[in-house]
Amino acid sequence: MTWADAKLLIRGLISDPRGVWFEDYQLDAWGRTVMNVAAERSRYLVRQDIAIIVGGGNSFAQKSDCIQMQRVEDGHEGKLRPITIKGLAEGNRNWRDQTGTARFYYLDTLAGFDGTRTVGIYPETTSTTTIRFFYDAYPESPADRADTEALEIPKWAAHLVVFGVLSKCYDVDTPVRSAGLSGFYGALFDQLVDRLRVRADGRLPKTWVTGSPSHRALSLREIFPQNIPTP
Repeated sequence: MTWADAKLLIRGLISDPRGVWFEDYQLDAWGRTVMNVAAERSRYLVRQDIAIIVGGGNSFAQKSDCIQMQRVEDGHEGKLRPITIKGLAEGNRNWRDQTGTARFYYLDTLAGFDGTRTVGIYPETTSTTTIRFFYDAYPESPADRADTEALEIPKWAAHLVVFGVLSKCYDVDTPVRSAGLSGFYGALFDQLVDRLRVRADGRLPKTWVTGSPSHRALSLREIFPQNIPTP
């Protein structure tokens, strides 16, 4: 489903094909909001990227679409372990002076004047290091995608955007306002987001592990004996 398809469906359901009550900029804003809410609640979208830290560096910028960092790794030590500045300071008051191969990362840094948040690396690197990181992400705003591009959400869940926007349309003061319909579409939105969350929680990070077992899972029938003798 594209955003153009979604808006056509929304306008048809609220009987506003010409945008008399709801202009495109309003639907665009609500579309962005409901997709961001779905991403925050379900964490269905995971991105990965690479940062290059030159020798003497100890941080890299988080992406603007980052909800939460999931994993940080480098080419030397593999997965870096999360830690806090407080934890580092309690273990070594001179931690900022330490150099070597990165082993930890921390997130509790102050945002820059432009709102950019950074991911800190400890200890400070002594050579150029390639950092690969994975993070829960916000999807691209529907209005920013081309008319022919599908929404950045699984196809089976795309109608949650329609439901979420309809809930907001019926909640504002217009001739079509209806608390009942707003609640109805809001409930449909919540149901799809919950299904999306369950699907996202069930994902196996196959690229994060090695030696995944190839055997099939045993059923309870195979685990427990057929006959349990009495004492």
